[in-house]
Amino acid sequence: MAVMKGFYSESEVSSGVHRRSGHRRSVLRRMRVLSGLLAGMCFLITAGMIVGALFVSCDTRIRLLFLAGSYLVTGVIFLLLRLLFARRAEARHSSGRRGTHSESGRRGSVLVMVLVLVTLAALLVTESQVIAALRMRLEGARLRNACLRAALTDSALRAIERLGRDRDFTVDYIGEEWGRTVETTRQDGVAVFLKLEDENRRFDVNNIFVAGGVPNGRPAAEIVQDIMTVCGDFTPITRVQALRDWVDPDEEGFRESDFYRDHGAGYGCRNRWLACWPELLLVDGFSRDYFRPRPRRAVVDPFHGRLLECLALIPGGRTRPVAVNVNTAGRDVLTGVFGLENAQIAEYIVNFRRDHPLASLAPLTPVVPERLMKRVRPYLAVRSEFFSIRARASREGAALGLRALLRRKDGGGVQVLQWVMM
Repeated sequence: MAVMKGFYSESEVSSGVHRRSGHRRSVLRRMRVLSGLLAGMCFLITAGMIVGALFVSCDTRIRLLFLAGSYLVTGVIFLLLRLLFARRAEARHSSGRRGTHSESGRRGSVLVMVLVLVTLAALLVTESQVIAALRMRLEGARLRNACLRAALTDSALRAIERLGRDRDFTVDYIGEEWGRTVETTRQDGVAVFLKLEDENRRFDVNNIFVAGGVPNGRPAAEIVQDIMTVCGDFTPITRVQALRDWVDPDEEGFRESDFYRDHGAGYGCRNRWLACWPELLLVDGFSRDYFRPRPRRAVVDPFHGRLLECLALIPGGRTRPVAVNVNTAGRDVLTGVFGLENAQIAEYIVNFRRDHPLASLAPLTPVVPERLMKRVRPYLAVRSEFFSIRARASREGAALGLRALLRRKDGGGVQVLQWVMM
């Protein structure tokens, strides 16, 4: 200072020091404002990404949440920098010191900035690596899904081909080649389970919708009612009536559209055939619990049938009922068709077909009264027309299912009515 006094006056030296000190305080103030703005922007972006993640798919949600976390960390860093700049400015203002900071102070500031830049660079690198990993994971999932779809499609087409190559289209019975269960593991590691089932072994609920009914035949609603009784429901009349009101074309009945609206259901009767099983659950009296197997009441319980094994649901309007195949139908289904009082006929058919599949209904003449046969004849057949495929493919923890409904024509051609992968 003594040397400086030789060249500058004391007032000039003091003013120069104040100018440098004010400049540094101005820089600190600007850095504090800038870091605060950057921190606020990062927090806003984080909030926007979190809100946006609520409305996107799972894979995109993971990516957005990771990016939100990165911006959150960056915002916290800028917030800490703002606090650091604020403390430095406050310390300078309170101390009233003049002159420049020490060399160690400048080195500390440079070190902090270097650390911030290194942290930001590390976050960007980590973000790029995670995004690349997510993309690889998504591509792997898409590839696995494509392999599962290809395996299911290939196995189902092979099953359809077997069905179309049946040696005799006039008779279908238990144990045919098309009905064997397929369990295999492909070369690409996909395990496939497939079962082709005969839908005509069960009674179609939509037979209730037959236009004009069955002339001189037994009402389909009575058959459904007897099948429900065989399966342990001893009060099925109300449910069957609700089912009839649901599918009939009029609005005259106890369970029509007004009934559902008055009970706050928010929907009315469809007044057409049932399209799927979930629609049946909308009908009054039907629920998932209703279709669960009931406990056995005795060692030999004639009313212990499984409803889902006795009833089918084949969508579509019709002018004639879908017949039951007497060669594949279970004892409970046959009892429902012939009536509860004719359970011995169902027993006779089950015993007869074990060694001799019925090629026609003529062998039933000795045991089925002529009048009864006329009433149930429209519901009986010795061949099957409708089939279903139930398949599942899995690999590396991923799985995909297939449900298909098929119709085989008289000449062997197979038509796909439904094809759903889930």
